[in-house]
Amino acid sequence: MRSLANRPINFVAIVALLTFGSSFIGGHRLDAQDDKKKELTPEQQTIADLFRATSVEFKEGNRIVLTYNFESEDETLLDDFSPKIETTKNRIRWGGQTSWEDGLMIAKYGTFVHTAMFRNSVRIDVRGTSYAQSEKGAYRVVGLFHKKGKKMLGSNHGKQVVKLSGMKVGKRTPREMPTSRVEERLDFGFSLDKGVASALIKGKSRVDTKEDPKFTKGYESGRVGLRWNGRTQMSVDLIRIEGTLDPKWLAEKLGVEPDAKKK
Repeated sequence: MRSLANRPINFVAIVALLTFGSSFIGGHRLDAQDDKKKELTPEQQTIADLFRATSVEFKEGNRIVLTYNFESEDETLLDDFSPKIETTKNRIRWGGQTSWEDGLMIAKYGTFVHTAMFRNSVRIDVRGTSYAQSEKGAYRVVGLFHKKGKKMLGSNHGKQVVKLSGMKVGKRTPREMPTSRVEERLDFGFSLDKGVASALIKGKSRVDTKEDPKFTKGYESGRVGLRWNGRTQMSVDLIRIEGTLDPKWLAEKLGVEPDAKKK
């Protein structure tokens, strides 16, 4: 996170942002390498400075879009995720160790979680390449982690909506586990909107939970990211996150009372 110590903050405007969202701040695109002060209001800049994303976009409906281009091999992007890759015994590492690797590599088993807390509505998409044939029962899930534990609701390869408890597969639809091929290009994602979870391929829903309203119970808020197991060997070239930041989480980061508007 970038330092906010020397940046003047309009607390009234921040509270308004928490209340009204980006309809208050407008919709402007931010590229990490650009001079952000020319494009963003002070309030937008303050929120953008909470993240190390390659680009940040504010959209209507109190939504933020964070894009991480890992093909850039910009190590500061990792500041927005946990765990630290040096603690993962090469299960998460930068590519380049062989001629075919690119971007951020994930292998064997693990978890990669974004720091921000989202609520009500969120979407996460991942692009990359598979470099190993899937084992039976293996998964690569992108989605929403439960706010109180290690449980996860997500999309397995964009072909299945699944619940995980730790590394164990739980309820899922459809039942059959999807697989991947060597050198298969992957572009899959997950969305949660109005209590309906969807597995996405190239941005389009392939399967959802409309017929089972209880499937997403307890997942009103949380953090997003990836979890994988089995003989995984995959590059993560890009992660795109779009959603509504949790007001309590955002207020704590900014030092603002989320309910100040009611006083």
